[in-house]
Amino acid sequence: MGGVSIILFVLGLIPLLVLGFLQKKPTHFLMLLIVLVVVSFFQFGLEHQDAFFLHNNTKVVYQKDGVYEKITLYEDTYKDRPVRFLMQDKSSSAAMFLDAINPADLVYNYTKYYALYKIVNPDIKNVFVIGGGAYSIPKAIHYEKPDAFIDVAEIEPQLPELARQYFTLPETAQINTYQEDGRQFLRSSDKKYDLIFSDVYNTIYSIPFQFTTKEFLELAKDKMSDSGIFVANIIGDLSRQDDSFVLSEMKTFQEAFGNSYFFAVSDPYLAKGQNIIFLGIKGDKKINFDDPIVKNNTEDIIRKLKNNIIDVNRFELSSYPVLEDNFAPVEYMMGQFLERNSNQNNTIDGKEILSVVAQQLRYGPRYLTAPGHKATQDFLISEAGGLSDEVKIQKWNKIGSDGNIYELKNIIARINPTASLRILIGTHYDSTKRASRDKNNSNQLVSGANNSASGTAVLIELLRNLKNSNAIRSDIGLDFVFFDGEEGIEMQGGDSLHWSPLGSTYFADHVKELYPNKKPEEGIIIDMVCNKDLQILKESSSLESAKNQVEDFWKVAQKINPAVFLNKIGPAIQDDQTPLNKAGIPSFLLIDFNYPYLYTTQDTLDKCSSKSLEIIANVLKNYIINITNE
Repeated sequence: MGGVSIILFVLGLIPLLVLGFLQKKPTHFLMLLIVLVVVSFFQFGLEHQDAFFLHNNTKVVYQKDGVYEKITLYEDTYKDRPVRFLMQDKSSSAAMFLDAINPADLVYNYTKYYALYKIVNPDIKNVFVIGGGAYSIPKAIHYEKPDAFIDVAEIEPQLPELARQYFTLPETAQINTYQEDGRQFLRSSDKKYDLIFSDVYNTIYSIPFQFTTKEFLELAKDKMSDSGIFVANIIGDLSRQDDSFVLSEMKTFQEAFGNSYFFAVSDPYLAKGQNIIFLGIKGDKKINFDDPIVKNNTEDIIRKLKNNIIDVNRFELSSYPVLEDNFAPVEYMMGQFLERNSNQNNTIDGKEILSVVAQQLRYGPRYLTAPGHKATQDFLISEAGGLSDEVKIQKWNKIGSDGNIYELKNIIARINPTASLRILIGTHYDSTKRASRDKNNSNQLVSGANNSASGTAVLIELLRNLKNSNAIRSDIGLDFVFFDGEEGIEMQGGDSLHWSPLGSTYFADHVKELYPNKKPEEGIIIDMVCNKDLQILKESSSLESAKNQVEDFWKVAQKINPAVFLNKIGPAIQDDQTPLNKAGIPSFLLIDFNYPYLYTTQDTLDKCSSKSLEIIANVLKNYIINITNE
């Protein structure tokens, strides 16, 4: 198939060459060539996936072309146990432990989530499974609920018999297979199901779009009993980029099931690909994750639900499309997912950082009393809770010159919180209120893409990257501090003569409460780092208070990108590093102060560069790893 793809591609180029189109527009040819390389890479990877499964220790027990796919059954070991696998085309789609004591001893963790019925609707009588495969889930349910009627939609005609012959599917009137599309079956069925489980991938990366849309989910809900539940296995990632299939599907799912939950099979804070379980409940039953029936459940998957639940409040879903029958670009979205996940190394992705900037902007302005300010706090607290070992929150009130009382929060995410040797990395998340430098729009609100959101986004992704990299020694701690009120009281803003950075000042005044024995070795503050023409100079006051740290940082930075980190001294700028230096924490500021849109309505997402964000994050990562491993 990879060779056929290339031949078809070349044939498609012939008329373009004849018409002279590609000579006139060589950049289009380059883009087409890139597409060819990427498609061929993934096609090759998919077509040769069996090389990773069928190695020297593998025993093939059955192999034959089915009606829709090539079917291979083989035996190997998994988790140090003997396993029989079902491969459909190039996807290892199902498996069975050969030494299993009972059919509910399932191989893959995502399949074990069928057990959600036990805490939501334990008295199931009618079950519908979309996608039979090796019949792992029907067998498990039949073992636990022998009186339940289980309907299975499986379009590949060979699989039921192969499941009986090779995967111990029992001959029973309680399990009935229908060789037809699962959605079509539901449409014509007059049953009401207590549990519907959907697992319908053509390959590991390809789900038929008709099982992702709002219309399908509404149909499934209509065919459920009053207390019925719908469980679906979805493969994807939790990327915040605009073409995220998972986030679009979450939004679609919530439209159909107002009562819904989402679980990450691997890690709810992992940005890479994994299985994600969607749970929709038709009734008003809520899951109490602290209930003893959950916490003390005999099922390991149920006991750990609280650790695997995805906090949907971490995401702002307004920009993601609802998938409908007349618009469901699932193949395109999965292609973008594949591209994002083609490099499984722990690398920083500037596009992902930019998407975190965009999410903050969707909250709206983030001055102290704005709704977006509270939404950002909730987002940061949730992210910090999953990406760090400990979260501390400093809360206090500030009386403004206008007589109003303002509530502020510093949010501190800590890695290795018991380590006495600590490094502080900080930024501010509040935005100024008014466009004080915009002559024609001085009373307009400010988005704060660069001046606020950029630093916050970098720290979130840096925290995620360092936490997952295992690159930090256990005797060294990192404190990621998201300062509130850096822009001062909202009626003033950074241009006011009475300005002071409220969050870092409060932090410095209470430093002994956080560090009773020893202050951090140094502090790094970042602010305004997404400018497309990013240039960072050595800030003058930082050189006075943290000269050694600045010079050490610049040695690392200039090796990575000397065009951005110039070996020049810039003007003195008061920022969050100023109170820290006064408190005896040698701190330096990284800022591109030569930003023409500061305090204007033009400080918007289009002024930001994913490349700049990636550069600043990579340099910070390398510097932190360098100083923590000396």
